[in-house]
Amino acid sequence: MTKLRVILRCLVTFTIGLLMAVLAIRFGEALWRAMTSYGR
Repeated sequence: MTKLRVILRCLVTFTIGLLMAVLAIRFGEALWRAMTSYGR
């Protein structure tokens, strides 16, 4: 039971980290596009 709990916790943490990374990349891309278009 404890092993399953640990695996579940690791999966949840990994999923949250992945989502945060994807959001950060998309936000960075949007910011970069806004800055480049503003520069022109």
